[in-house]
Amino acid sequence: MVEFCGWELPVQYSLGVLGEHLACRQKCGIFDVGHMGQLKFIGKDRHAFIEKVTPVSMEIPVGQSKLSVITTPEGGCVDDTMITRQQDYIWEVVNAACAEKDIKWFQEQMRSFKGDVQLQFQDRALIALQGPNAMKILQSLIPSDIDLSKMVFMSARNMVVGGVPAYVSRCGYTGEDGFEVSIEHKDAEKVADMFLEKGAQPCGLGSRDSLRLEAGLCLYGHELNETISPIEAGLAWLIPKVRREKGGFFRRGANPT
Repeated sequence: MVEFCGWELPVQYSLGVLGEHLACRQKCGIFDVGHMGQLKFIGKDRHAFIEKVTPVSMEIPVGQSKLSVITTPEGGCVDDTMITRQQDYIWEVVNAACAEKDIKWFQEQMRSFKGDVQLQFQDRALIALQGPNAMKILQSLIPSDIDLSKMVFMSARNMVVGGVPAYVSRCGYTGEDGFEVSIEHKDAEKVADMFLEKGAQPCGLGSRDSLRLEAGLCLYGHELNETISPIEAGLAWLIPKVRREKGGFFRRGANPT
């Protein structure tokens, strides 16, 4: 166990880094990612605000998620982030190392933003279920009227997992197909135990790093920081055509007002 951004997290379990890495690639691994920051934006102008502080386009279907970056006026990155449009709110997940900084940045921008938007920090647990068997394991624990094979990659919805209300996204935390399950802290151990009983292998920070490195996924603080732009990091594909043409976000022409 080691200190990580103010949290105590495991480097590895009994299989070791290589064993956990292969378990995730070949079967299923489970990661405690409750240290990640989970945020909720509400208010009628929430889309306009998010489009000011990130280059994401909120002209996406309800339930769809997009990887994006929080940019500065100088063109650097405050953080990379996952943004999901829901019917009455926007759900955003940010990195643990940057969560406090991100929240302060959003609050600072809200003070000059002329619109209705509020930020709510979601103090919840988050479990990543990753690997080829992830869908089979999760499917066995949810109502039969939900078919996970029809839940497309980069989407999120509410559902019940093993009797526990959860907010579930389908994203590739490790580069594998998988699901991130957000639940209340009081339910975290129960849900984790259910996943383990179904055959998931507990995985630590060591295999997280090796899996993400193998998949070529960027890591904030290395490929991205406040002095490296998303363009320099090879992430120009994060900026959709409509945002390139219309602008309105930090470092796209004049700073937005």
